[in-house]
Amino acid sequence: SAELDDETKARHLERFLGLPAGRVQFPRSNLGADRRHPEIYERLKRAIGGDLDHVDTVYASPFAKTFFSERTLTDLRDRWSRLATG
Repeated sequence: SAELDDETKARHLERFLGLPAGRVQFPRSNLGADRRHPEIYERLKRAIGGDLDHVDTVYASPFAKTFFSERTLTDLRDRWSRLATG
């Protein structure tokens, strides 16, 4: 999620998996805006956001609830909803 910086995500994932600090890294190598066809990426985001039942299923999962607060999950759902409509 873009809501947390990569370092924070890495620390949470390391703790969750019982790994030593510094073992998890998130290299930035596949950014949607940098792809050859960013318009396809934008359509994909709108399509996913348009299926709010799917978004709700993902964010109701135990995995999502492990890493995100209820407020963050609500904010993420709202972001997907806005992507679908705008």
